[in-house]
Amino acid sequence: MNYPGYKPPTNFKIFRENGHLVMLRSWWGLRFIFLTLFVIFWDSLILQWYNHLTGRPLETDFDFLSVIFPIFHVAMGICLTYYTIAGYLNKTIMVVGNGSLSITHDPMWWPGNRSYAIEGIKQLYVKLDEHDKSSSYSIWMVDHENCSKKLIDFIEDLQEAIFIEESLEREMGIEDMPVKGEAKHRHRN
Repeated sequence: MNYPGYKPPTNFKIFRENGHLVMLRSWWGLRFIFLTLFVIFWDSLILQWYNHLTGRPLETDFDFLSVIFPIFHVAMGICLTYYTIAGYLNKTIMVVGNGSLSITHDPMWWPGNRSYAIEGIKQLYVKLDEHDKSSSYSIWMVDHENCSKKLIDFIEDLQEAIFIEESLEREMGIEDMPVKGEAKHRHRN
């Protein structure tokens, strides 16, 4: 399903189910190849560290510290491994129907599942998120009390973010209006 003048990104599936608009956005991207290699390296270092310590009695305070010291690194390895696996499997599912917009991440749990009544949404917009050495885009909504709430984040391509925003607005019957702080270079018909 395409709207006139719109071409969905390659990581999208758009269809109607029971009268609802369903947009599936795959998380997969080339960055997950790099992350896979990094996670294998990171996790193997941690495993080697603890493998070296196994079978030895903890005779000194230094030995005890060598067990405790990498706990932060272990936690980081677990989080990165989980994120990397989610990157291969997860999809963000956006559904517009029955007077609501719902956003879920599936099949692996991820924070950010939410649902909003369409009548409470005044506007959607794309925002540039700048990180230490990179940037990405996110989709935000403005409610009728002019409060902004983030809906979807970590979108690498501006055109993809605009496609999501404009497709959802069109389906919900929201007229696109400028919002302070939104990413520019918008696609207009």
